[in-house]
Amino acid sequence: MPSSAPVELSVVLLSYNRLELTRKAVANILGDTRFVDFELIVVDNASMDGTREFLESITDPRVRVVLLDHNRYFGGGNNAGIRECRGEYVLLTQNDMTFAPHSFAALLDMSRYLPNAGCVGIGGGFLSKRGKIFEVSDWYLNPIRQFDYMPVDFNSGCCMLFKRDFMLANDIHFDEQYRLYWEDVDICHQVVCAGRAIYMLNNGLVGTRHLRSATITPLLGVEERERIRSASEAYYREKWRPFYNEPEKFVPGIQYRYIWRSLRLVPTPLYQEIAVREEVKEHNSDAEEIAPYEYLEIQQDYEAAIAGYKETVKRNPNNFLAYRNLCRAVTHSKSAERLDEVIPLVRAFLRSRPPVVLRSRLFRLIEPELTALAGRLTREGRLQEALDHYQEIYEIAPNAHSIAICEVQIAKLKHRLGHSQEAERRLTEWLVKNELQDLPACYFSSAHFYLGEIAAAKADYPMAVQHFSSALDIEPDHVRAAERLHETRILKEKGA
Repeated sequence: MPSSAPVELSVVLLSYNRLELTRKAVANILGDTRFVDFELIVVDNASMDGTREFLESITDPRVRVVLLDHNRYFGGGNNAGIRECRGEYVLLTQNDMTFAPHSFAALLDMSRYLPNAGCVGIGGGFLSKRGKIFEVSDWYLNPIRQFDYMPVDFNSGCCMLFKRDFMLANDIHFDEQYRLYWEDVDICHQVVCAGRAIYMLNNGLVGTRHLRSATITPLLGVEERERIRSASEAYYREKWRPFYNEPEKFVPGIQYRYIWRSLRLVPTPLYQEIAVREEVKEHNSDAEEIAPYEYLEIQQDYEAAIAGYKETVKRNPNNFLAYRNLCRAVTHSKSAERLDEVIPLVRAFLRSRPPVVLRSRLFRLIEPELTALAGRLTREGRLQEALDHYQEIYEIAPNAHSIAICEVQIAKLKHRLGHSQEAERRLTEWLVKNELQDLPACYFSSAHFYLGEIAAAKADYPMAVQHFSSALDIEPDHVRAAERLHETRILKEKGA
């Protein structure tokens, strides 16, 4: 018999036929046991393919089953499930969603972390003031910007997280006049009208995947699906016509034309590990401080964003999110000269903040941006600046992995700058010190390649052949190593 005690999260899973999808979805959700005390409420919309019999056979005490006597579609089915929830939070999902083991913890932490969040999810988009939808649900596959989350006008119904008290206090519920489609946009309007914001998260951050209409299309067919969609849109537009006369209801500061132009996302997840849950709550005010400047970044107004972040860290030296975003904005502004300003700020923060977890956390957040800047300097031929930059990163790196990567990059740059003797010593020591480290293979092959180059420059062709061969053993697709091995063997034979 399921417990009646409160839980942290209630997951409402809606099903209608497609037994195999439902079976996999239940197993997938019940496997997400880390960090979160949850219950699973499965609502079945009068399936006729054995789904109900399967649900009745489940014995896991975390599961409760709601069997409806007729199909109440998306809105009615979810409303029935929400009424059964005991959790502090309510997560609405479908049987064509999959969750990674940390997904629930990530969703809850992000909901607590984001300023004034009324609903967070992994899909959604924007609405023009004429009611036209710009959906960006697949942004992780066709990335559009460098953010872990984005303020949006609506979330997709495949994954929506609400605070239950907020839903009850404001009578947030699905309008059952819709059969399918647009009901998720409708409920998000209710959230916005109640004074809260909507956020879409990067799928990679949360660890989710949506199969996109894997449930609906096979059951209805394309023609019937589109007929229902059109009817729902007509109802929606009539119901919410006054909404479009209130521009303050839309996401502030977003110029929608920029969303589709050359903005790129390289995910740098906030959660490399799900830990220190209280820390996330602590920094809610930090997120509110930097939100206006994130809007400026979305619009590619990097100068204004950088100025805002710098003012934030001056006013609040402990806002580690502002430091992370400052590094990111400098990276995308293509202004490598700003490094002289950014690195000292980051170093000062890392020295002043005693908790080790915050030091490590900030470095993980900013490391991709810092190394991207160094890579750009190298590609531009500004080798001494790149070397200085890697040495700066080396000094603030809090873990052996990052230190090892900096060491090999420093040695390579010293070789290219003509300090081959020192580079050889560093690379040789590096290989001995790091042979048992779990580092990417490319760093080991790179170390051998540059040792081969140094040996070849000294006309020590046997040693050069040995190192180029080692580089290829580690990384068989190392084209430059293969070319140099062939050239060096010829020189070795001539020398013999």
